[in-house]
Amino acid sequence: MTRQDETRLIQAILNGNSAAFRGLVEEYSPALYRFCRLRLGDDDDAEDALQDVFVRAYQALANFDQNRSFAAWLFGIAANQVKALYRQRQRTGELLKLAGTEAMSQEQLPEFSDELIAQQAVLELRRALGTLPRKYREPLELFYFAGLSVQEGAAAMKIGTEAFKSRLLRGRRRLGTIIEEKLQPAGLAKDIH
Repeated sequence: MTRQDETRLIQAILNGNSAAFRGLVEEYSPALYRFCRLRLGDDDDAEDALQDVFVRAYQALANFDQNRSFAAWLFGIAANQVKALYRQRQRTGELLKLAGTEAMSQEQLPEFSDELIAQQAVLELRRALGTLPRKYREPLELFYFAGLSVQEGAAAMKIGTEAFKSRLLRGRRRLGTIIEEKLQPAGLAKDIH
């Protein structure tokens, strides 16, 4: 969708055509869902967050500065919504439930399959991302998982594009180091240095 298409849809919505909002929802739902799913780690929570993001965006659309990127504005709302849900989850103790503290019996152990290995790799990547400081984690999530451009990601974070690129580069390096250390046999990395 071009910026012109977005502007036309936004203007139609502001002029009372609420059905035009569907075009924005259809355009941004997949990327927003991936963003929320990555941050929250749960399909249902991601769906709830996605709905809340669009409700908030619809309610605040009159305040949207049309000189800004709509995608950046929308992902800014999503980031705030995810943070709110995360804080709520922490307060209610759901993090313990997500950790899967229940032990599985031998009969329940899944067979190792390509899908299981891929799921484990995604889980490890998410864990590694979670260890990064926010200033490095957010650019990676916005650029790689939400599909925002450098300019849109920078606008969503309210920083300059050069700062965004720098954080993206540093975040990738730190993530690479974390993953490399996880792959090293215990104690080997210390012996090399």
